Amino acid sequence: MEKNLSEQVPALGYILGDEGSGSFFGKRILADFLYKRLPKEMQLGVEELGLTKDEIFKRVYMETNANVFLASMSPILINNKHLDYCQRLIREGFELFIDRHVLCFPNCYDVEISFVGSISALLSDELQSICQEKGLSVGQIIRRPIDALADYHLNRILN
Repeated sequence: MEKNLSEQVPALGYILGDEGSGSFFGKRILADFLYKRLPKEMQLGVEELGLTKDEIFKRVYMETNANVFLASMSPILINNKHLDYCQRLIREGFELFIDRHVLCFPNCYDVEISFVGSISALLSDELQSICQEKGLSVGQIIRRPIDALADYHLNRILN
């Protein structure tokens, strides 16, 4: 099988892109928290973290690694994924990712699409459902790519 890498669209990072990522979901959760638009369970979950508007602004706009802070909101999404709000947000994020980063490849319907990262692994049922709806075949979903990379190299050394 021929394996080629190509970039059809650029990766825009967590501010302009990162659709379907922890930081994408975290931005939406925190914005809706500040707008008081979260479901009650989620609003309380963020409040329990002791976050205020000032603290959120400081962590997002003034400190380094804002993307990590934003992604730290992911457990609130995952723990409440049964809520309609979360299902809509998950669907929106994954559909944006697939529309922008998968469907841009002409052969996307002819190959298995694999995913890497905690979000894809922890929300794999939702991700696989959306892929199926779009006629895409899902390959591997790897939560921690470093584990697979280490296994690959260990197997090469031992064999």
